[in-house]
Amino acid sequence: MRFPSAYHGVKKLFIGELLQILVAALGIAVAVLASVNQQNPNDVIAGVLAGVGIGTLVILLIAAIIQFIGFIQASRDDGNFKVSLWLIILSLILTVTAQILGGLNINATIAISAIEVVTNIANVLVLLYMLYGIVALAAKLGNGLMAGRGRMLVWAVVIMFVFTTAFAILSRYIPSQEVVTTFSIVAAVIETIIYILIVIYLGAATRMLSR
Repeated sequence: MRFPSAYHGVKKLFIGELLQILVAALGIAVAVLASVNQQNPNDVIAGVLAGVGIGTLVILLIAAIIQFIGFIQASRDDGNFKVSLWLIILSLILTVTAQILGGLNINATIAISAIEVVTNIANVLVLLYMLYGIVALAAKLGNGLMAGRGRMLVWAVVIMFVFTTAFAILSRYIPSQEVVTTFSIVAAVIETIIYILIVIYLGAATRMLSR
């Protein structure tokens, strides 16, 4: 094993992503239960909702901690992961700042919107630098297939980000709500597919680094 730190780090990133998929599944379950409870109020369902909601938050926190540690470990073998780590810290600071500004009795709409835009860009860059890190490690290991898959995912993430950003801007000027809804659904489906491919790639990267 040439890159033990990267192996343990990427493995944690993979586990963190799997936990986030679990969180997404729980989120869907909560939405369904909430809809049922709204139509037919039930104390048992309300209790289950509260329990699942708390459990979801706990899992989300655990996933975030695991991934943060993963970036720290992986950064010891490749600098791209260190960039992702600093971007995560920046994103957290910006998120807290936006929350504070939102709680103050001032008109900070423009500032909060600007912070949200920067935060979204930072989150995309976290993903890109993570992929760059795996590509760099694959190149060092002489694994051209994994390096090529990583580069393709980088382009997929960039194109998707440009597409969704452009759509978010243009949707304000599209008069037909049906068109907006259709594009939103298509974008959501494509984002989900790309996300699944990235999770699969992380699993493959973990196996690559374990050798």
